[in-house]
Amino acid sequence: MARFALPALVALLLLAACTGGGLGARGAPSGPAAPVGPLEQGSPDAPAAAAAPDALRTAPTPSEDPYPTGPDPRLGALRTVFEDEVAAARTRLAAVTGLTLPGALVELAALGDEGVPFRIRSAVREGRRVARITVNAEPLVSGRANLARVLLRALGAAAYEDPAPRGGPAPAWLKELAATAAAGDLDQRVEELARRLDAGEARAARVDPADPQAAEATGAAALLLLTEAGRPGEVRRFLRFAAEGDDPSLLLGRLAREPGGEWVGRARTLLLASLDEVDLAPGRLVREARRVLAELGRAGLEAWLPAAPPAAAAADLAHLRAEAAAREGDLDAARALLRALPEDAAARLSDPAGALALGARIEARPGGDAARARHLAQRLDFEHPRSPARLDLRREHPLLGLE
Repeated sequence: MARFALPALVALLLLAACTGGGLGARGAPSGPAAPVGPLEQGSPDAPAAAAAPDALRTAPTPSEDPYPTGPDPRLGALRTVFEDEVAAARTRLAAVTGLTLPGALVELAALGDEGVPFRIRSAVREGRRVARITVNAEPLVSGRANLARVLLRALGAAAYEDPAPRGGPAPAWLKELAATAAAGDLDQRVEELARRLDAGEARAARVDPADPQAAEATGAAALLLLTEAGRPGEVRRFLRFAAEGDDPSLLLGRLAREPGGEWVGRARTLLLASLDEVDLAPGRLVREARRVLAELGRAGLEAWLPAAPPAAAAADLAHLRAEAAAREGDLDAARALLRALPEDAAARLSDPAGALALGARIEARPGGDAARARHLAQRLDFEHPRSPARLDLRREHPLLGLE
């Protein structure tokens, strides 16, 4: 599978910062409310980093960078601020909750999967087991994720990586709750769940502590229950006692005054009420526009589109109009629509990989900008390595972006 210097890129991106850490509660860090996918755990048998110093890697010099143009400024910006952001996240979490992650390793890498914001594995450092967090550069570079938020979520989940206090692994919903409380992004998580539920994913509203596949909804629902009475101290107490080995389900029931596991029903009710409050009109408008294009074609879409669409749907609709124009061979119109979008617009689209692939395709045609086509193809290679759109573009233009 063709990639644009990915092995070199992986090696160049590794960074780390290794001091204390902890957790935090509500109050989201600044940055776009970009989707951050479910937690992904690595293998406990992964190679350890016991002998690694605090600074695991040094940033490459500009001459070593495989991206001298295009996305390189964003990668360079990540490398420049990464260790400072890690330190700030540790400080914020410890100040808010009092929990720490002594010796935890935090590094930056390209994981080859844009759907994974970070991975948590185990490492042995100075004779003891610690968490090793690998933050994925791909969604950060594309703008689909925010560095401060990802770090806070990763540190929150990693606080429950050690199975010793509980005699076994922590439940997935507890890690999701801790990650969300740490990042202070409960409102964003609820919005993401509401959009997924509206798109037909029933699991997005399933609250079941026994089902790891329902961890995201269960974690959000449990946190809503803890914060229902407006007492942030309850979240802090829950996180601390759960980290010390208390059964999280029984502990949550006591704190929420819903003993015997009865908290699940109340938490589900709170989650469903919160999901109902999310504005889903922009996503529904885009889905309906796709249906109109499929049934009525470009002319029907142009006649159907509202004169003043919601701002949250504007970029998606512009991309859809460009797609319709390209289908009819009106490449000039398609290029004009895509070039008018901001450089970071793809991060806000429902199909960012498809938008980059479409842009590369039409710029590679006669009359387009060959340099822009290569730039978009290189972005697609790095930002969306597992996307079918990337594979399709490679089959059509096997050398695009690789010259």
